[in-house]
Amino acid sequence: TALLIWGGISVSGSDPSSISYRTYFVATLFSPFGTILRWHLSQFNGSIHNPRWEWLPLGTFSANMIASAISALMAAASLKVDSQLGSLFIEAIQFGFAGCLSTVSTFVVEVESLMQALPQHAY
Repeated sequence: TALLIWGGISVSGSDPSSISYRTYFVATLFSPFGTILRWHLSQFNGSIHNPRWEWLPLGTFSANMIASAISALMAAASLKVDSQLGSLFIEAIQFGFAGCLSTVSTFVVEVESLMQALPQHAY
């Protein structure tokens, strides 16, 4: 509730700090969707049964590739959008949805577990 009130208050200004607060507020609304999608994609980790590719965390790789593609698309779209509201949502999707989809902390944990399970493929 406090986040919603704070976001509503910061939306009213047009100075640069209000605009960045507004972007962060809208990004927090998109971030759970990136997190949930990453969790669903993580279920594909360990699904490759070919001995040459069993080391590849397919879910993490897919999440990072999708997030990179979304970030690139949003960066390209930002070149064509002239409205402040459009720019707000583009940045919010980039920072919120794609940012949570490509969480580095999960990747670090998976690399560490890979180093323990299959040290020959970790480096």
